[in-house]
Amino acid sequence: MPLFHFDLADHVREPDPEGTVLPSVAAARIQAIVFAGEYLRDHPKLINEGRDFRVEVSDEEGCGLFAVRIELIEQDRLAELS
Repeated sequence: MPLFHFDLADHVREPDPEGTVLPSVAAARIQAIVFAGEYLRDHPKLINEGRDFRVEVSDEEGCGLFAVRIELIEQDRLAELS
């Protein structure tokens, strides 16, 4: 089974040196979403301070696969994005 690394990235990058063995990229996507939610539950100020938050996932060779990104968008900026 492949090894995936889940690096945290907000204003500081926190690499995942150990990684997690999972059966597939699809399983890694689910794990990244769950991990992001659990991390933000314990550190909600990261989003509240206007920063975005990412869990960047790479394979065992360090090739980036995808990122889960969460950000708080104020109402006045929502109109710009529509």
